[in-house]
Amino acid sequence: MAVRLFEKTGIDVNLVYESVRRSLEEYDLPATPTTVSLYMSLLAKAGGAISGISFLRLLEQIEESRIGTSENPPTDTKYYRQQILDRIAEAMLRQNADFLSPVQVKQIIAERFAGKLLAFDADLILSGLIRSGILIVREENIEFVHFVFLDYYLARAILAGNLAELEFATTLEQCVRLTYALALFAGMKRDNCALGKRLLGAIEARFPEPEERDLKALDEHIKDLIAPGFEEGVTPDSIASGDLDKKVDYEAMDDQYERKRSAVPAKRRKLIRQGTNISLDEISTRISSLSAFYSIFKNLEDIDGKEKTHFLDRILDLHIQTNFALIDLAHAKIKDEDFRTVVAYLVTWSGQGFMAAALGNQALCEAIKVCVRQTKNDFKELLLILLLSDIADPESLIEIDRFLEKTKSISSIEILFFHLRQRMVKHETRVIPKDLVSTFKKAFERRQEFYKSTKTKGALKALFEKTLAETENEHRAVQAAAEKGS
Repeated sequence: MAVRLFEKTGIDVNLVYESVRRSLEEYDLPATPTTVSLYMSLLAKAGGAISGISFLRLLEQIEESRIGTSENPPTDTKYYRQQILDRIAEAMLRQNADFLSPVQVKQIIAERFAGKLLAFDADLILSGLIRSGILIVREENIEFVHFVFLDYYLARAILAGNLAELEFATTLEQCVRLTYALALFAGMKRDNCALGKRLLGAIEARFPEPEERDLKALDEHIKDLIAPGFEEGVTPDSIASGDLDKKVDYEAMDDQYERKRSAVPAKRRKLIRQGTNISLDEISTRISSLSAFYSIFKNLEDIDGKEKTHFLDRILDLHIQTNFALIDLAHAKIKDEDFRTVVAYLVTWSGQGFMAAALGNQALCEAIKVCVRQTKNDFKELLLILLLSDIADPESLIEIDRFLEKTKSISSIEILFFHLRQRMVKHETRVIPKDLVSTFKKAFERRQEFYKSTKTKGALKALFEKTLAETENEHRAVQAAAEKGS
């Protein structure tokens, strides 16, 4: 569907597909044809712009279709239904539960109309909410049909002032517990800088400012590029091509999405029922804190620019700190220097992908560019440039080109080489753009410098042409798979 809807728009189809998949799999909203069609149409109306706000718009559209109309008395309209659902979500949070009894729900309805001199029928209103598909009866209790609706109505309760956003988020663990509701609230109130400050403050209190770590520190974990050198028949490029997907298998990715989505309810139920006593180990806290901050921060589009760049710079400190903590954790279990090299690459690659998935919002491009220009840390600069590339900013290749010219980091060149090659393989147009090929060639040439190759210029040129031809073949395979899937 993504291919059909966006194939003639110049919009990166893979980027749209990834955005929709990532948004939905974080929650437990089923990827039904209706849901996906609605989400895709909203993105198409926005010109394909990927934003954390897009998912909030999707929920609002679903809400409108389910509770927007009613043939019942005036007290059973969308206006009142929303407020009752807000209060149901609030009551669940206060009780550390994901369900209420029918008696409790009817009491909430009665309290909403107390003293208003309005006629209402609690049974009729409750049955209407169940028929709408927002609430469900399970084992004689009332629950939200999906946790995403609990998050959505908690966010609305915060916005309405019924539930102070910080009342249940006084510790870092509690912020993590309410990540999804707070992220949606941030989308509803995009200038709420206080929320970002509270979360960042909790993170900084838990993880004091670390020693500055840059790409030189990452290179210390790396003995060489992953490829072994220029042995006969084994080149960096043959290994690189072997490590890349030959095609995008959308069917397999859909299966993986469904497995992740189906695991969400149990995970969320555990968090809700743990209440304010939630406890996580240090590594889990670091990773969960990053995920929470990225999810909330990407929706705070309307905060002051200086605050925005400050938040981004400080959270990158935690990202890099976590990057090294994971490398050290793996190396402590398997004390092997070659293994350390592989882990250092894999952790950094996957960490950058994690950041792009959680923080991918094109509305942040200008803030990211300011941070790129301001930072003195080349590791932060690399991560920010890769983020620009992942969210398809038009100036990302210029930034990569500039970085390649100046960097002396073996790890950054290897990461950029793989990143550019993968970007070429998955590029949405039939012909890979010349500027992308040119930047890839620069990465290729810088990579050869680290091997100190004795090959002649002619031999290196032939090697690049061979590498480019292999990449173009893989790109054609991806195109054919996408066309077949559509």
